Amino acid sequence: MSNGAVLMYDYFANQWGDFSTPFTTISSTIYGGLQTLLDNAGNVYQESPGTYLDNTTPVVMSFTTGWICGSGLQDYQRAYWLFLLGYYYSPHKLTIGIAYDFDPTIVQTVVVTPDSSSSIEEEQINFQRQTCDAFQLTVTESYDPSVGPTAGQGLSLSSMRLVYGAKRGYPRTLPASRKWG
Repeated sequence: MSNGAVLMYDYFANQWGDFSTPFTTISSTIYGGLQTLLDNAGNVYQESPGTYLDNTTPVVMSFTTGWICGSGLQDYQRAYWLFLLGYYYSPHKLTIGIAYDFDPTIVQTVVVTPDSSSSIEEEQINFQRQTCDAFQLTVTESYDPSVGPTAGQGLSLSSMRLVYGAKRGYPRTLPASRKWG
């Protein structure tokens, strides 16, 4: 692994992942129920529950979905809304980027500043372009220093619900250069 890269296996999600550290990690384990790392100089590092900063930088969530293609039928999809549900813990912002039709370029960006008056965070995102072959979502949490002196837990996202459907009729025909036989 390269300098600072740590490979991990998530037994809950049954998948591999990675994260980076500012030092060369030679060993990693769970000790006392906490993630524990050993660097090449013999220093031991252990996570601190309740702390949401790494070297004064907030630890934020970010993920990109795979391509969402309705029932798997190209050009037969209409995307209406995305609903996010989770718990609000401290001030943060969410940026939702939407890419369409297998082009990873984000063409719609929505920035959400959640309402801090409730512990339930529930947001609705409207798709500007509803007719598409497929779409991909990129969700990124960020800390907003204008709303508090230090970063906190932010949010815990527990579900994403999509409202989309298949269109009626036959699919579009492709240009002659894409037809064979």
